Order: sequence, then C-alpha cells, then structure tokens
Amino acid sequence: MTLAQTPKGIKRRSPEAEPSMLSTLATISAQQLPTKDQPLSKKQPTKKQQPTKAEKRYKPSVFSTDHDPHTAALGIDTRTNLPAPDIIDELLSHNSEDSNIVGKILQPKMFEDDYRAGQVDAFLLLVCMANNVMFSRHSAVLNVGIVNTTRLFVDRARALAPAALENPSVRNSQALLLLAMSYMHLGRLDVASHYSSK
Repeated sequence: MTLAQTPKGIKRRSPEAEPSMLSTLATISAQQLPTKDQPLSKKQPTKKQQPTKAEKRYKPSVFSTDHDPHTAALGIDTRTNLPAPDIIDELLSHNSEDSNIVGKILQPKMFEDDYRAGQVDAFLLLVCMANNVMFSRHSAVLNVGIVNTTRLFVDRARALAPAALENPSVRNSQALLLLAMSYMHLGRLDVASHYSSK
C-alpha cells in the first residue's frame, strides 16, 4: 500500500497496491470451513430433568453470593432464597406482636401451623420476614443491619412476585400486600403503590 501526498497535506491511499477486501474475506472464510475429514459439530440436545416437589415450590435463586457478604452472613440458601432456619424462626416469631401489622394481615396461629407443615411458599415467607426485620434481635440480622436485611428479602421476594400475580389466591394477595408494606419501610412509596394497587 502506498500513500500519496495531497496539496493540503492529507495522505490518501493509492488503490493500485491495495488487496481487495472481498478476496481477504474469502480467504478467511475458506480457512474456517471444515474439511471432509472434520465433521460439523452439532450440539446434542440435553434431556431436561423434571424438578422435584421442593424445587417447584422454591424457584432457583437469581442472586449471586460471590459478591454479597450479607448473603453469606445470613446463611441464605441459593436454591430456596431463604436464610438459615434459626433466622426464619426468629423473624416469624414476631408475627403475633401487637405492634406488628403482619399479624393483622395474616392469622398468626394458622400461618405458624402452615409453616411448620411446610405449606408456606418462599414468596410469603420472604415478605413476612422483610416486615419483621425491624423487630429482630437475632445477632446475624443486627450485624448485617435492618435496612440491608430488609432489602435482601425484598429483592428476593420481588423476583417471585410475577408468579404470584399470575396465580391469584388469598395467600398471594396477602404476600403482595406485605411486599408493598416492606417497600414502604424502605421508603419506596412509588413501588409500594404499584404492588398495593393490583
């Protein structure tokens, strides 16, 4: 390739020594094609395993624990999005307190019986815990902080909210109302009004 000097000092390429772009692309393409000895690679379809009953109830986590030290401090299981069982028990123990609005929305005794029987889904558990964080005296919750713990539970519950909107029931309506309340606790009134108006 040769460069020619123009009157204003701008250098331009002279076309006589430049190879054709089309011939260059043809050469690259020919190098990438397989020969007769090399078969074309095809991905084998993988069989999808049927989820277990527990996996159907708890959706897999879309949250990474690699970069979040609070997730590890609360012992959040990446499969269920729920914290360690002792934290769940401590947070749910505040449902029956007089000053807790969660006890006014849910029937605390019936909710506790359903929880012990394993009949409460992750969405309702997360929003109950998000609203009860302010009453917690658990050391792991206090170390992470009230706002950070509430935000962790609310973010995980928000990922499960579309499924609750698609399947209307009394429990899902209660959970959506509790999700709106937990956004109010975080000062997110715009988001709270979105979930409370459904």
